[in-house]
Amino acid sequence: MNKFILKFAVDCFMLSSALITVCFSFLPEKVFSEYPPPILEFANNESGIIIQNRLLLFLVFLFASAISKRIYARFRKEYTIKEKNFVIKIEYGDLLQKNAGKKVITFDECYTTTVGHALGDVKPESINGQYLLQHNDIGARIGQLIQKAGLKKLPSKSKFNKKDRYESGRVVQYENDLLMAFVKLDEKGAGKMSYNDYLNSLNILWDEISNYCEHKDIYIPIIGSGQTTRFDGENYNHQDLLDVIIASYRLSPHKLKSPLELHIVCRKKDGVSLNNIGRYI
Repeated sequence: MNKFILKFAVDCFMLSSALITVCFSFLPEKVFSEYPPPILEFANNESGIIIQNRLLLFLVFLFASAISKRIYARFRKEYTIKEKNFVIKIEYGDLLQKNAGKKVITFDECYTTTVGHALGDVKPESINGQYLLQHNDIGARIGQLIQKAGLKKLPSKSKFNKKDRYESGRVVQYENDLLMAFVKLDEKGAGKMSYNDYLNSLNILWDEISNYCEHKDIYIPIIGSGQTTRFDGENYNHQDLLDVIIASYRLSPHKLKSPLELHIVCRKKDGVSLNNIGRYI
């Protein structure tokens, strides 16, 4: 049986059991002997009627629990993973509207700041592009920000226009946010990386944000889900990448210290379901 169906059934049973226990504790036995009349074959005396009515009430609670959980699952906007040493909150919303903590904005390996539709440009419809349009001084300041962060250039140049490039996962601080070097560029300026490169960039990021958090929650997108990012030999949708990010953070020794939380902000229209988290790993 699918583990999610099993968990759903167990949760409904536990909730129904709790409700029926409360009823049995506070309602007098006489209530169960008066209504409804005998329906089941064994309910041919007062004891049988009481057992029948208690069973029927449990089934009503079980059905109501299943319906209420389905309604909740349909309209929920947040999913929390809370374990001994960390908290992750996955939530629907607009990352750029989150101002309670520090946002992580992903760039390419060269920290490209030109927004447009030419090869190698940051696409204006992307989170990166929208952020740059909102903060048009980043282009003039990015070199200074990189220098201030002490970010070292990689020995080899980018395949695209032989630009300086930086290790994927490293961040520089801009105002209250963290700008992350991420996707590698091919000769045409398209973002491509291997799955192992992706995992390595996440491991570096967790270390970076633990150093830069400044006692604030961290808000990140589903990293790698942009239209310009491609993985060598594999296709990963938003839901797949969300599960990978969660698993990577869970295994990392670098986590935000309680009560700080990691928030992963996603969009429902991208096909991400909070009810399917963990289904694919």
